[in-house]
Amino acid sequence: ATGRSPFEGRSPQEQLIAHASESVRPPSEIRQDIPEDLEKLILRCLEKDPAARYQDMAELSQAFHQCDCRGDWDGRQAARWWAQLEGQAAKN
Repeated sequence: ATGRSPFEGRSPQEQLIAHASESVRPPSEIRQDIPEDLEKLILRCLEKDPAARYQDMAELSQAFHQCDCRGDWDGRQAARWWAQLEGQAAKN
């Protein structure tokens, strides 16, 4: 959603430690156009406590389909987004 890793700019070992111990920066701090309900879904996916995350893909899918932005994204848009990210990564 942001085009960035939750803990970018760190060594692989530092990223592992951060994943286990630090809170994730909310996506809206990086991109202000992220809808609030989608941000809540993303943050729940990244919860430290596994019991606080969606328990399976059916639960996650149901939550996503309740998001107001669910109709704003399709396969073509996703393909363009991934191609854009790959292009940026190639430049770096």
